[in-house]
Amino acid sequence: GKEASPTIDIWSVGVIMFQLLSGQHPIVGYSDADFLDKLLSDDKVQSVVRVLPEPSRSKFGLRMACDTANIIDTALEKDPAKRWQSATDMLQSFSHKKDESSYTIFVSYRVVTEAHLAQMLFEELNNTVSPQGRNRVTVYVDSYRLEDGKDWEQGFSKGLCKSLIHMPLISCGMTAPLAGEGTEEEVEPKTKRTKLKGVRSDPIDNCLKEQQIALRLSELKDGPEAKGFQLRKICPIFVGDVHSDGTVGDFWRDGSNGGGGDYPDLVSQPTFEAVDAILSRELGISMGSASQEWTVRRTMERIMAEKGIELHKVQQELEQEQGRAPSAGVTSFLSRYRAEHPELSKKALEKLAFVVSSTKKRIYGIVDQAVAEAKKKARSRAGRPRAARPKATPGAAGAVARAATGAPVLPGVANGNQTALSPENGRLSHSSEETSRLSAERSSEVTRSAMICLTAADSEASLNSWGVNENLASFSPKKP
Repeated sequence: GKEASPTIDIWSVGVIMFQLLSGQHPIVGYSDADFLDKLLSDDKVQSVVRVLPEPSRSKFGLRMACDTANIIDTALEKDPAKRWQSATDMLQSFSHKKDESSYTIFVSYRVVTEAHLAQMLFEELNNTVSPQGRNRVTVYVDSYRLEDGKDWEQGFSKGLCKSLIHMPLISCGMTAPLAGEGTEEEVEPKTKRTKLKGVRSDPIDNCLKEQQIALRLSELKDGPEAKGFQLRKICPIFVGDVHSDGTVGDFWRDGSNGGGGDYPDLVSQPTFEAVDAILSRELGISMGSASQEWTVRRTMERIMAEKGIELHKVQQELEQEQGRAPSAGVTSFLSRYRAEHPELSKKALEKLAFVVSSTKKRIYGIVDQAVAEAKKKARSRAGRPRAARPKATPGAAGAVARAATGAPVLPGVANGNQTALSPENGRLSHSSEETSRLSAERSSEVTRSAMICLTAADSEASLNSWGVNENLASFSPKKP
């Protein structure tokens, strides 16, 4: 019996989208009473990606299917505070493009060994909203963001410079090729990479390159040079060896740190020079002299000194939890990863997947901190105090106010003075005739725009064809 609010309309649109994609209602009950029990329970609504027909899954592609599922899952949160809070927020989430104007998280990883984890983090986090801070999360993973035919180095370097958080996956596969000191082994056997020894003949190592770029940007984040980039935090994820039962080892004790080798206390000149060239080209910034701060050993010490997430500790905390349902990203991840790693059982894979998925809460907290820090820095640069946030107008009056100011309003249903059922009120809440009249025209545009974004093969082209501007604050269909 709570007061109606715009989040009821968001719920209604989520139900419609779920049905259009899957052909079924998100909540299935054997009777009216069973339906209401499920609606009013605290159980999460099943993700649409779990019931998406295979033809649709293949047509949309994995990335688009998971992004769309995340958007609909957010709209169908039982707690109204966790849903999209406005139609504008929901529409912005449909604007996923290969190249965003900025990113929340840049995931750095060694492709040979951590591609599956990077892929899963993308599917779990991209186009989601942090529950507390209500900050939209966009993730840069090169396999998803780089465009065919474009220069890889320019693509990843721009992605890193436009990201708020640098998140390297630190594992044996990532560190072992960097630890070539004190060993006669020239090639790291798992990754087939030549080990770095801090000599002129060293190959350029892309993982080391990304760490040094992030560290240099972190050094300059509070100076005048920071106008050209967005980085505020470095948050490594430490990944120990994954055992056959799905248990993640302790990165610091199982040999993952450097693969048992030592990092050379020398500057690897080819990588250092490549980093200097990138920063000079992208931002007009120099790395300075090749000092001891940029040796391979010192680089890794600085990265690993940052406060991060240790997967083996996350797993220890989860050992007592039972009966958790896989999310959309976990479900799609398991089927692919099992085919690539037949030595791991389904149970072991689920165990591993839950660990990675369960880092979301911690990552959302880091995102909120970084966004708050970036906003504070922006206000400091502008020399103005923090503006007071306008008080939200509840209920139908709020919908009328938003419609009157030109903001999109999503009605519970498409015509007349109809009704919408959502879990927070447990009853039918009636929209006023005035609200329906003011929102009817915009509602059809919202629904049609969203549906085109869901079904078109090229979401960016679809948005352009509907005249959606860059920040999606307003839109209007173009005349044919």
